[in-house]
Amino acid sequence: MEKIKTAFAAAGRDALPKKTAQAVLCALIGWCLSSVKFESAVSPFAAAFAAGAPGLLLLPSALGGALGALMFRSPMAALKYAGTLTLICVLRSAHDRLFRGDRTLVVYPLICFASLFASGSAVLLAVGFTWTRLLITLCEALAAGACACFFHRVFLLLPAKTQPVGSSAGDAAALLISGGALLLAVDSFRIGSVSPARCVAYLGLLTLSFSAGEGAGAAAGIVAGVLLSFSEGAAFLAYLLPAAGLLCGILSGYGRLLCAGTFTVASAAFILLRGESEAAFVCMLEAAGAALAFALIPRRAMDRIASFLRPLSRERFAGETRALLRLRLRGEAKAVRDVADSVRAVCRLQAIPRPPAPKAAAERVRAELCGSCEKRVICWEHHARDTQTAFSAAFEALSGSGALSGEDLPEPLASLCRVPGTLAAVFTRVYCEMSARAAAVNEICDVKSLAAAQFGSLAAVLEDAAENAGGAGETDPYLAALSREVFTGMGFETAALCVSEDPSGKLRLEAFCTRLPRLSNYNLLLEGLYEKTGVRFMPPVADEYKQEGTVLCFCEKTVLHAEFHRRVTPANGEELCGDTVRIFPDGRGNLFCVLSDGMGTGRTAAIDSVMTCTLFSRMMKAGFTPEAALCAVNCAMMVKSEDETLATLDVLRLDLNTGEASFFKAGGAFSVVRRSGRTAVTEPSSLPLGIMREVKFERSDVRLSAGDAVVMLSDGAASLNGEFFKDLFYEHKQATPAQLTKLVTDAAAARAPIGHRDDITVVCVVLK
Repeated sequence: MEKIKTAFAAAGRDALPKKTAQAVLCALIGWCLSSVKFESAVSPFAAAFAAGAPGLLLLPSALGGALGALMFRSPMAALKYAGTLTLICVLRSAHDRLFRGDRTLVVYPLICFASLFASGSAVLLAVGFTWTRLLITLCEALAAGACACFFHRVFLLLPAKTQPVGSSAGDAAALLISGGALLLAVDSFRIGSVSPARCVAYLGLLTLSFSAGEGAGAAAGIVAGVLLSFSEGAAFLAYLLPAAGLLCGILSGYGRLLCAGTFTVASAAFILLRGESEAAFVCMLEAAGAALAFALIPRRAMDRIASFLRPLSRERFAGETRALLRLRLRGEAKAVRDVADSVRAVCRLQAIPRPPAPKAAAERVRAELCGSCEKRVICWEHHARDTQTAFSAAFEALSGSGALSGEDLPEPLASLCRVPGTLAAVFTRVYCEMSARAAAVNEICDVKSLAAAQFGSLAAVLEDAAENAGGAGETDPYLAALSREVFTGMGFETAALCVSEDPSGKLRLEAFCTRLPRLSNYNLLLEGLYEKTGVRFMPPVADEYKQEGTVLCFCEKTVLHAEFHRRVTPANGEELCGDTVRIFPDGRGNLFCVLSDGMGTGRTAAIDSVMTCTLFSRMMKAGFTPEAALCAVNCAMMVKSEDETLATLDVLRLDLNTGEASFFKAGGAFSVVRRSGRTAVTEPSSLPLGIMREVKFERSDVRLSAGDAVVMLSDGAASLNGEFFKDLFYEHKQATPAQLTKLVTDAAAARAPIGHRDDITVVCVVLK
């Protein structure tokens, strides 16, 4: 941890010159934007730029804008814009200090609008109020708020060096409008009669059209043409640039020379229509120079520019969405493969076929035939060793011939036994029964192997689908790029990182990490993500892929928080409890409580419940629905052992954003819900797992809120009733989950039959 903090401090010292240069550049841009004015009265860009700037660049942006207003505006106009920038600085600083930058894309434009409208209204009252001037002030404030949103989005987008810019429609609009505003500011400065802003606009339009197609070219042409047309003598750009961008984009597949030539010819045609020879010559010179510069850009540099701008085309989301879908399918495939591996492992432990044993066969013959014989003491006590040796020899004879007669009995059985023929017949029958049982066990093992192979084949299909995934919905490459910078700075190595939005509107970050740094917890990473993206994430859910890496799933911070406690008590005389509990978040804003009660008590019941609970929990983390996971786990239970095995499954899924609680019960005991001061009991009626091939959950849903509680029980606590829990919650209103579980466990143990107490498990969840 100390090494990481030292690295961050060193990085801050190294970045000081860069930050200074950024501050100077922002001050210069603010000064230039102050020179832009419409109809000599409206200038929204400088205020918008300052409002959209990040915290460290706010003050230099505002100072540059204020200096420009003093230089380029009348005293009253300069007072208005200086007051606006002062208000923006005060409100922005207060907001960032109190709320640490939450929802800045909405708040910053509102601050800009309110500041400009308030300052403009105050100046309007001083110089003379009219409704027309008030309407102009309102429109200027609205325009400034909208531009502040675009400027702020560009500020957030530009540091994302690990991803191409413009990866969404909002990013593209922000880049184009912000770039157009800067061109309009630069257009205030001329070199003789030549406009550097128009030259840059021509060159940028050619590059964008060639790299991203006709749609991006036309959009850039519209923005640049409309804004630059406000300059004196440049009205023709409003129709020249959109048409030129569209033509160059259509011809982009035929090479740069054709694009440059087409742009030059089209520009000449539009410019000559103006009819002003001197101005037309300058404009044609600007267009020809930009086309020549575009044609002379080195191919390698053009390829880099194209890869940088390619997201503006239709393929912008393909790579990230494929990675996201592949990541999710691989998680599901791994869960199914875990089911197959678990079945195979349990088969190896519990269902190893063994051949008939001579000693076991001799004991069965003794129990069936020798119980009432007078000579049993002589055969089984005085000559016990000789008798066992003779049975072993007879066993070997049966293994070879498959039948045994009285004459085939070895000594001393042949001489000691009173009924050698009957003894041989009984021994032969016992041997055949034991051999048939061994053969049946072998057949059962074959069936188990077949079932495990079916699970494995399903996993293989999912893995193949993951490799050939085509797309999985839109992701946010801008947030992914910012997040990747945080991961890289903390020492993570990420093979894939995606940020997407779930149906409820919450963000989810999934990272496939090939290397993890040594961290005691993820708090430093979560703070870094918040500082970079403005999004509060919950601690991640980790899923290891053996030698490949680890998947970390982060979900946006939920509205509710759950406090929980579990208490497990084995049955009388048992070291192991037959109940198993798993409580875990799934990385999607849900908390799962899974309780399984194995048949009986002790080791066998513990194996059943652990297998049921572990496999079901694993499939929930992978994103399966509870119904689909139930079918898979039920199949695994039915084929895992030759003996009858069953286990209950009691599941609580709690959505921590909405408070929606869903109970899924397959043979589980009742659960208790304390909601808004009232106590209710959910009674199960479905069968447990491992009995029937098809099993279904009995589901019930309830909406919970802060202060509500849920208590889940195993069969060992089923002697309690609803009245007990009503009294419990009434008498212990402020009890913690740990205190409640202890009270319930003690009450269940006290009501159990003396000496026959079953496994008792109690889980309590309280929402905060």
